Order: sequence, then C-alpha cells, then structure tokens
Amino acid sequence: MSKYAEDDQNKQYLLDNLKYFCGDLDADCYILEDILSQITYKSGTDRYKLCKTSSGNGSVLYGNTWRGFLKYDENGDKVLRKRDPDNPKKYLSKAMTDYPELMDIAKEFRDLYFSDFHFTHLMLNKNFPVDWHLDKANLGETVIVALGSFTGGATQLMIDNQVVSIDVHNKPYKFDGSKIKHRCEPFEGERYAVVFFKN
Repeated sequence: MSKYAEDDQNKQYLLDNLKYFCGDLDADCYILEDILSQITYKSGTDRYKLCKTSSGNGSVLYGNTWRGFLKYDENGDKVLRKRDPDNPKKYLSKAMTDYPELMDIAKEFRDLYFSDFHFTHLMLNKNFPVDWHLDKANLGETVIVALGSFTGGATQLMIDNQVVSIDVHNKPYKFDGSKIKHRCEPFEGERYAVVFFKN
C-alpha cells in the first residue's frame, strides 16, 4: 500500500470515529469556540504582567508546570497543585485539573487539521491582546488558531524587520514563536485563541 493510500485510510478511520468534531473546519472551529467559552479565564502572574485584562478574560496554561504553589487557604497554609502522574517532578495546571477532557478534544482537532504536529501544552486565551513577545520556553514551532466573533485580531509576526499579518480566524497557522517576535493585532469583539506548543 502506498503512503498516500495509507494516509487516506487513516484519515477515513479518523473521520469515522470522531468524538467531538465533524470534520468540517468552520463547523469544528465553532464547536471548539463553544468548548472554550465554558472555561474560566484568569491569567497567572506572568501572563498578567504580559497583558493586563479585565475579569473573565485572560490567558491560562493547559498542561504541566514546575510551579507547585496555587494559593493560600483560609488558615494561611499553602495549597499546591496536583502532581502530574506522568511526571512527578511537575504539577498539573489548574485548567488541566478542572478540564481533563480538553486534551483529548485538542488532540482530535490537531489530528484533523495539522496531524504532523506534536504538542504537549496549550495556551488558552480569551480577549488577550498580547503585545510583541517571544515564547522563550517553547520548544520549536507552535500552532495558533483564533475563534469567535471579532474583527481585527490577526497574529502579527516580525520577519526581517517587517510586520506580517496572518489571518488565524478559524485558520490554524504554524510558526516558531520562540524565534519570531509576534503579537495579537488590536481587535473588537470576543476573541478566543488556542496555541498548541511543546515545552
């Protein structure tokens, strides 16, 4: 069997066994937006320093982290995150603990639209107009897709001292955010973004 025939067979198997999506990019972006709208958004300290947002908006990590401290309880004792059972030296982010099924949802979306991409983490953003930055902790390329009812909001890349605007609204786009400075263009409306990356 040729590689192309095998790829077609694998794609058909995936389409026949979808759990969350339907196989149409536009429809699946609306499904993903609906899922993301049910998440609680509150930026951690570093993300809040990067971009201050109003209550209910922000940027949350989905995956594991080396940061164990979560908060203090009513007695002043430290509350730690849950340990990652697959990597006991790290902890699960609050979003991963609160929404464990989201990893399977993200993997199915990836398998449909950029199946050759490996990721370990997600950054989930709601109305988070972040300015120019590098994702220094990321390993290699990332994939971003923006969802929602908004105008503007392109992902802007700084390439050879030129600003290049990429429309990522319902369109997954791959680039190396650890090497290419990027930002979110100003927007109006409600904008969600999912960044798939390795860390």
